[in-house]
Amino acid sequence: MTTLNLTQSELPGLKQFRAEGCLSYLIYDRATRSAALIDPVLELMDDYRTYLADHRLKLVWALDTHTHADHFSASQEIRNQYDVPIGMSATTECARATHKFKHGEELQVGELTVRVLATPGHTPDSVSYFVSGLVFTGDTLFVGGSGRTDFPGADPAQQFGSIHQVLEKLPGSTLILPGHDYNDYLFSTLEVESRKNPHWLLKDVLPFTELKRSELVNTSHAAQEEIKKRILFNLTSQAASQMGSQRFGAATACGVASKESAQYASINVQKYLPKLQTKAKDKDATKSQEVLFIDVREVDEFAEGHMPETRNIPLSELGLNLPELLKVRRVYVSCLSGRRSSMAAKTLSYLGVEDVVNVTGGYQAWTQAGYPVVKA
Repeated sequence: MTTLNLTQSELPGLKQFRAEGCLSYLIYDRATRSAALIDPVLELMDDYRTYLADHRLKLVWALDTHTHADHFSASQEIRNQYDVPIGMSATTECARATHKFKHGEELQVGELTVRVLATPGHTPDSVSYFVSGLVFTGDTLFVGGSGRTDFPGADPAQQFGSIHQVLEKLPGSTLILPGHDYNDYLFSTLEVESRKNPHWLLKDVLPFTELKRSELVNTSHAAQEEIKKRILFNLTSQAASQMGSQRFGAATACGVASKESAQYASINVQKYLPKLQTKAKDKDATKSQEVLFIDVREVDEFAEGHMPETRNIPLSELGLNLPELLKVRRVYVSCLSGRRSSMAAKTLSYLGVEDVVNVTGGYQAWTQAGYPVVKA
């Protein structure tokens, strides 16, 4: 199976979208510009449209990992607007699915080959999508946990099997891109989760089942009605225009936050300035490569203005560069205000990057201090 030992041109394009703990992904082939949306959220349709247009991408698939109970899926809206097929599990009862994939079947996104893995447990129709060393796990496996098993049709024993009989067989370097995040982790790897995830560490089905029972959520009547509303909508091919005001109901969490909190250092721009000045003067290429100065804003943001000597790695593509980041002695991370960089720093620290430092205040604080700016 393919891992992340790829050249930069071979790596897929990747964009993560976040909405109240729900994560969706746009993955695309850099050569053909063909793209697929995974677990799209209805409230983010404007964001998807803008990103597709700005990056000149051609959408060819809408993929759901399962029938969602926490949000309204945008897969039907995407099909209506872009005339693309909808892929789901062979076991799904969803009326909108145009292609129902069995375990091990494959689909194409340009030159990218996506393998469908049946990973039931959270729902009977849960699947994961494996492509180029990445696995989109939906609600089967989270960073530091796994999805709820108290929804209709859920089965903790099946979820245990999906983790240990399916996902565990993938290479350890495989990047995990989950369907939810409640603790500011962007991604993980199978190797790290096999060591740190308390759900993964349970190697017998009975303790795992007991753990999932202990996590059962005392759901109010109003929340139960919201869950039913979402499931019923996501099972149909109903258009968003038919929903009325119901689309604005409160979201339902499909898991709990990881209890582990990774630690990382911080630095303000006043102390960051001399670090960059030293790098600019350093003629020892070997020494300078031991420390990376990265800006995790989007490419267009970075081009409009950035700190000198910094390298742009967009937040969503940070995981694609993980092998390189794990080799360096220290990584400084900045963004616009410090919010995105703090998530990046926390994630990299969790994954074992030796020394991660978040630049507080980010580019805004840098420009307010009157420091030099580079435009590209």
